[in-house]
Amino acid sequence: MNIFEERLGSRHKLTFKYHGIQYASFLFAFLAIFWAGPIAQMYKLYYIAFAVCTAITVMLALAGKLKTGQVFRDGIPLFVFFVYLALSCMWARFPETTLLAVSIDSIYPVIFILAYIVALNNDLRRLTFIMFVIPFAVITFTIWAIFNFGVVRQEIYGEATQLGSSSSTLAIYLTASLPFLIWINYRKTTFFSIAAIIASIGLQFVFQSRAILAANMIGIVITWYSLASNKLGVLKSVFKAGLLLAVALIFLLVFDQGREFLQKSIERFQVGMDLSFLDAESAIRLPAIERIDLDRRLMWLTSYNSFVENTILGVGYMNIGRIFLENYGWYIVSHGIVTTLLGETGLIGTLLFSWVLLRYFRRISISIRIAQSGEEAEFQIVCRCSMLCLLFSGLFHQLLQDQLFYILLAWGSALNLRQQQAQN
Repeated sequence: MNIFEERLGSRHKLTFKYHGIQYASFLFAFLAIFWAGPIAQMYKLYYIAFAVCTAITVMLALAGKLKTGQVFRDGIPLFVFFVYLALSCMWARFPETTLLAVSIDSIYPVIFILAYIVALNNDLRRLTFIMFVIPFAVITFTIWAIFNFGVVRQEIYGEATQLGSSSSTLAIYLTASLPFLIWINYRKTTFFSIAAIIASIGLQFVFQSRAILAANMIGIVITWYSLASNKLGVLKSVFKAGLLLAVALIFLLVFDQGREFLQKSIERFQVGMDLSFLDAESAIRLPAIERIDLDRRLMWLTSYNSFVENTILGVGYMNIGRIFLENYGWYIVSHGIVTTLLGETGLIGTLLFSWVLLRYFRRISISIRIAQSGEEAEFQIVCRCSMLCLLFSGLFHQLLQDQLFYILLAWGSALNLRQQQAQN
């Protein structure tokens, strides 16, 4: 009897039919989230769906059908951080922008609460399945985007979605799910586990994000390294990572559209990256082909100047985009957790966010140490690897607007509480 069956109890083993209903519900929910998210600006379905889920969860909790644990106490660091983001409107250069952003982003603490309750009331198999279904949901979205718009990466303004930003978001989802897919394959190799990994890596070339693709390669290595029990296992892990990458590339080369996407990805890598930003304004006068990463470098410069202007408090949450618009005439938000924290929230916001992360990694380390089985410890290790992948990709993308970041935060706290209760 494995850990999943122990959680359910021998007399409550799930039948195939019950499994099918549960899995279909999870798949439907995630497809709804992925489809509703990109068109949230037009129909607000994303927020309506979460409002309905929250209302149902509250009713079930009040009726005693769901355990809530210590969700509000465990979420204190995150809640304090968001309160600080709201208070930053008092000294922000554009207070209305901060208030609007915080009111929209207030959904993320709600996601934390919901994910915490889900982790507290479900076995590890169901939690793993949530991550397992992500590549298939992303494939569905990608096919829908190609058939409706003919592109995936480019920005499409005036439509129900901006596929450029949506593709980056989906790429980050794939990055966070990849360690879980590797763990599933590590435990038992099946057709669907291999297909999920190949799809996850292959789609990264379609979405053409250099930083996220690098995060995937790091995720593959550190996950297998963390799960390997000896040096030979580490070498095998690197070999498997290269083999999976080769299979994903071959899979893309089979299709004309795949070859086209792969060629564009290679071209993006050939351009290179320019990480210097103090002299970024001088590049504005250069020909367009020589403006390497100009938007990102100018954003870094704006964030640096904002940090110098108000080192302690920052210039206000989500204000860098407005400052960028004033300075250069077009709008771009802060792309990177470091620039967001230092430039917009200052040293105080950076310390509060560090509190959130330190608490998470401490909880994960304790959970691994007190795990009652190998599977339980491995699940926590995979959660930690997934968070590391998110943090790396978050250096170049908006981590604070990533739902899976808050889900992993909640799982770390909820599972730690469940283990402590099991010990007592």
